[in-house]
This record gives sequence, structure tokens and C-alpha cells, in this order.
Amino acid sequence: MTAALVAFALVAGVTEGEAARAVSLGIHAAVTQAYHRTGRDPSGAVSPGLQGEGQSGALEPGRPDLIHLVFEEADIEGTRVRASDVKLTYGEYAVAGGRLEGDMEDVLLFTAQPSLTYRGQTLLGDSIRFYPKTREYRIENLRTALTPEFLQGYTTAPVYLSGGSVAGRENEPIVGSDSGMTTCERPRPHYEIMAGAIEVEPGSRLTLRRAAVAYRGRRLFTLPTVVVPLGRRLPRGGYQPYVGRSIEEGWFVKTGFNYLLNRQAPGMYRVDLMERKGIGLGLEQSWSTPVMRGEATLYGIPAGGQGTNVSGRLQSSFLLGGGQQLELGYDTRQNDYRGLPDTSDSGWRLSYGLRGSASQTGVNYARRTNRSGAYSSSSETAGFRQQIALGMRGSLALDTDYSRYESGASAAQAQVTERMTARLQGDYRASNYSLQLAANRNVPVGRSTGQSYFGGVERLPEISLSHFRFTEGALSRLPLTLSVGAGRYSEGGYAGALATSTERVAAGFDLTSMRVPIGGGSELNVGAGFLQYLYGEGAAQYILRSNTSFMQRWGGKSGLNLRYTYQQPHGGSPFRFDRQGKYHSITGDVGWFDDPRFQVSARFGYDLSGVSFGGSSEPWQTVSANLLVRPSDALRMRTLLSFNPNNGQFSSVTNDLRIRGRNDFALDLVSRYDPRRHRFGQINAYVSAPVLPAWRAIILTQYNGYLNRFESCNIQIIHDMHCLEASLTFIDNPYGWRADRQIMFQLRVKAFPMFQQFGTGLYGQALDTSVGGDF
Repeated sequence: MTAALVAFALVAGVTEGEAARAVSLGIHAAVTQAYHRTGRDPSGAVSPGLQGEGQSGALEPGRPDLIHLVFEEADIEGTRVRASDVKLTYGEYAVAGGRLEGDMEDVLLFTAQPSLTYRGQTLLGDSIRFYPKTREYRIENLRTALTPEFLQGYTTAPVYLSGGSVAGRENEPIVGSDSGMTTCERPRPHYEIMAGAIEVEPGSRLTLRRAAVAYRGRRLFTLPTVVVPLGRRLPRGGYQPYVGRSIEEGWFVKTGFNYLLNRQAPGMYRVDLMERKGIGLGLEQSWSTPVMRGEATLYGIPAGGQGTNVSGRLQSSFLLGGGQQLELGYDTRQNDYRGLPDTSDSGWRLSYGLRGSASQTGVNYARRTNRSGAYSSSSETAGFRQQIALGMRGSLALDTDYSRYESGASAAQAQVTERMTARLQGDYRASNYSLQLAANRNVPVGRSTGQSYFGGVERLPEISLSHFRFTEGALSRLPLTLSVGAGRYSEGGYAGALATSTERVAAGFDLTSMRVPIGGGSELNVGAGFLQYLYGEGAAQYILRSNTSFMQRWGGKSGLNLRYTYQQPHGGSPFRFDRQGKYHSITGDVGWFDDPRFQVSARFGYDLSGVSFGGSSEPWQTVSANLLVRPSDALRMRTLLSFNPNNGQFSSVTNDLRIRGRNDFALDLVSRYDPRRHRFGQINAYVSAPVLPAWRAIILTQYNGYLNRFESCNIQIIHDMHCLEASLTFIDNPYGWRADRQIMFQLRVKAFPMFQQFGTGLYGQALDTSVGGDF
């Protein structure tokens, strides 16, 4: 002990007596906290056993139930403590400061540049009050930057909070008052929102009440509530306002306003002012409680003058306790000019689930109707599923499904399909095999038209053993699996034809990826299979399979790969589902592969089966030659040349140019040239380039050379305002079931991601420069 005190004194620069006093105070604090957390009286006698083990445990920072206290100097009287240069660790909290004063059973006050760290996020202030019993904290004159990691990745830059006071506790939101929020890191931010009250829920939302928006120090306007989603999907319209003009809507102004019914029920209402459609009103309401969560949306144009235009969706789930869950959903669209004009479509669904330790039960029902002009259709489905675990390896499942589909222009012309299906399946999975018993029955019920009924395949029943591997003997060293099965089957026919019913026995083996060493940079992998079917009516068939590959490497970057595939059925089957395809081919590629700067290769294939189509035999597959040149990371050129050996003609030449430069300059130019027609069939381009300081232009085009027209053109001009971004976007997708041409202006906060319509097609699909491949 004396040696330890001398070492401590030398490190701390104090006398041995002062070191002994500091260590004594530290032990006293540790024992106090250990007793406090275990419900013991700190003023009582200390047992010899606890004085060693208990002190060590109290100072262990990994224990979530104990306080770990480190200080330079301290004065401890009972539960009261006064210390300097102190750091307290308690669970996920770490609080530090130049001075500490308080009571361990009440409140601890940290001053002199204090900080609180929670889940990697550090909060600074003039003073921090920490309550050990409840793990609550309160920070005066807050200064912090909430990182994207702390906000669970729903921002792309930190969110800065300053001023006022904030309070919180473990697993609850951060609540503050009279605070400022911005995503601009400058000392005098470009914009700032001063809020009377602020609430941060990581992964959920950031709520500002009585929010005054200021730009460059000037207050612009005040909103009662601003809700920034940190965990919801990005709506197509966006949360930030934008203006523009489109073919169908004319000039428009669209925006969304957030509101908060309570902490569990955020929402947003939309107001769209459109020159040609009128006023569009929308509502999005979500809710989340410990037993219920969901979302409801409704959008309509009540006074558009062109018929009712309404779309809506409701989905909600209910936790009923005991492993029970109920889900309800409904959606409807009527005369939606964006997706289904002159059409009404609606559907609803209901499902119930019960999950136990060894069983699962599910019940569901769904119905959907659609009407477009004189044509209408409707469908109904209902199902029941029961699954039971039989030990660690077995399971039993029972399914019963009902379906009904009706379509037609009138009741007299309607076609109806109505069917009940029942399935029973038992599985047993061992380490070297799987055993399965399956049975299913399709029963037409109610009124069904023969023209639309197809029964499918019924197993009455079937038992199968699959993936059997030998575990002993010479065969256990081979990648060999066996399978065998037997059962009675019934397969329905088309247009009222009689079903085919008979017994079937199947047996076979598969030899997969057996490596045969050759040496000299060569490798051979052999795979083969055999399957035999015997049918009750006397028919039989067997299938031979082979899948073999050969690889030859020359040096470290070049080589040859050959692949041989073969499948040949012999005999016949009364069932359509048993009929196997026939193929016999060899494919390969050769070249200089594994070089990041230069690659040249060729791919080829030949059909050995001798199959002809329309009297002409074309055994050769398209030969493709690929050249890749990448002299630097900023430049890549690729050419793909396709040649048809059967007619001796080149079919296409695809060129891909990719350039990257400073200031995020990007150029992608992809073209496909047709040598037979002597023209470019497709030219796609993407350019992103700075044009002026803080200005950028982005262009994405798709040109069809066969039809001599641009099938898509997207242009966006962006002005970077540091923490804000203004964009002018032009979109033209003129060909489809409706023309999509619009221009719009938008101002957004860069730190908050949002849906971008730039580079999207008529159906919301992403557009790029790809022209596909030809192999």
C-alpha cells in the first residue's frame, strides 16, 4: 500500500500524505455508491470482504448499475460531494466538468466548462444538473451539434442547437426551451429557427414550437409548429415547398405543413394550387403507441371541375398482447389523373396473427374492386394458416385458402373463378437429409366458368427424402446427394379438359462441384446428376445432367474459362409440370481479366444439341469482345463488340465513356451503334458540371436513334447557398400513356434528404445511362 501511495504521489505531483487522503476519499466515494446502489446504509460498518471486492466493483466503468467517479480533488461527507476536475460515468452517461457540487441522492451540479456525453453525442453548456436516481439531466445555455449518427442517419449533416435550456432522461426525448436550431456551422448562420420549445426524438422527429424563421439575421415569419421527420418515408411531393408548371396541372404551387396532435401522432397537410386542376388538399396522419401504430393519407381535388379525384390509404397494426397482432389496411383511388384516369380502384385487407413459443396461427381476408368504363373486376381472398414446431427439427403446417375472381363488361359476360385450396405439409430436417410429407387439394366451389378454371397440381399425398448425404464410408468424401420421392398427383387441364391423375415414383442423385486437381494453373470442377421417374399408367422418363467447368490461368491476370452444360430427358411424362428442358452447350471466355487499368476479353458459346428454329440452325451464340481502358481513376473507356458467327455480321457496338474531375465534375456517355443499319440506336448522356462559383448544371438525356427522338430529357440548375440549396428543374418524358413535362423551382435545407423528381421516369422509376448488354 505504501509503494502504491508513493507512486501515486509522484504521478500526481503531491506529497505522500496528500495522496493518502485523496485515495481515502476515492475509496469512501466508491463504497458509498456501492452501498447506495445495493440498498445498504453507507454510515454502517464496512465488512472486510466488501472493502476489497466492493470497492473494485464500484470503480468498474462497465457496470451500468454503479457510478464511476474520477476526480483531482474531492471532499465527501456522507452522500454530499465537492470535487474538481471530475468525470462521472453512470450507464450510458458520462458527465465531466471543472467543478462538481451536490448530493448523490438528489442532484449533482457540474460547472466550469461542463459536458454530458450520451451514446456518442456530446452536449455542452454553462452548467449541467444530473440526477443520479432518475438519470435525468438539465443543461443551461446549450451548445451542441447533433450528429447524423445520433439522429440515426436521417440527416446528412449535423443539427446545431444553441441557447436556452434542455432537459432529458434515458430513452426519452430531449426537450428544450428558448433554443435555436440550424444546420449551418458558421458563427453567424445563414438561417436559424428560434423556437419557444424544442423536442428531439432520434429516429422519429424534430419538433419546433413557436418557430421564428430568420435568414441572415432577419426574421421572416413565425410558424406555430414545425416538424422535421427523422424516420418517415420521403413523400413524392416533398415536405418543402416548390413551384412550377406542367402539361396537366399548368402553373402550380405545392407545399406541406407539419403539425403535431401529440408526441405519438405527427401529421402533415398539403395544399396544392394548380392552374388547370384547381385546389388539391391532402392529409397525412400517423400514430404510434405501445399497442397501436399506423398511418392514414387522403388527397383530393374537391373543386377541380373534372370529376371526383380522390386517393387515400389506411394501414394500422394493433398489438393485442399474448403474441397477438391485428393488421388493417384500406386504399382507394378514384379518377386519379396521375395514375388511373377514368378508373376507380379500392381494396381492403384484414389479418390476425398469434405467435407462440412453438406455434404460429394466421388468418387473413382481402377484397379489391376495379372499374374502368364498362369493364369491372373484383377479387376476394381468405386464408388460414397453422404452423406447429415438432421439437428442434420438425414442423407441421396446415393452410386453407379461398379465392374468387370475377371480371367482365356485364353480369352476363362475366367470367368467374372460385376455388378452395387446402395444404398439409410436415417437415423433418436432419444434419444430412430432409424428409417431407405434403398433400394439397384444389376444389372448385360456387359458380365458376369452365373457360377460366385451371386446377393446378394436387399432391394426394407426396412423401420425399432429399439432400441425403452419406456420413460414413468412401461415398461420404464425395459431394453427393440422393433424393427419392413417391406420391399420387392430379394436374388440371385447360378449357374444361379432364384432369390427369396417376402415381409417380422418383429417385436420383446429384454430384456437385467435385474439384479435380490438374496442376499447372488448371482446375477442373465436375458436376453430374441423374433423375428417374416411373408413372402408374406405365410411362417413364429419366434425365441426365452435367455441369462441368474448366479454368486455366496464365500468370496472375489472364486465363481461359470453359463451361459445359448438358441436360437430356429420355422417355415421356403424362404431367406438364414434370417436363424437363433440353440443352447441350459449351460457353467460355478468354482474355486479360484481373487488371484494374486494362482488360481485354472475349465471350463465346456453342449449342451442341443441333436444334434448329424454322428450318435454320444457328448453333453459335453471340460472340462479344470487351475492351476496358482505365488510364487513371478519373477516366474509363469501355467498348463491347457483338458479333453473330452464324451469319457473319456484327450486331452492335456499345461504347461507354466515364470521366470524373474536380469539383464533382461527372460525365457519362453511353452509345449503342447498329452496324446493320449504320446508325446509333441509342445514345444516353449524363453531365454534372460546375458552371459558375456556387452554381451547377446537371443534364440527363436518353436519345432513340431508330425513331430519331429524345425519349427523356432532365435538366437541373442548382445554386449552392452553403446550407441551403435552390434548384430549377426541367423534366420531359413525352412518350407513354401520358406526357410528363414540367418545370419547377425548389428551395430546400441540404441537411434534410428529400425525394427528387429529377432523373425519374413516368412511373417513378430511376433513369440512367444504361443501354443494356448483348451477350
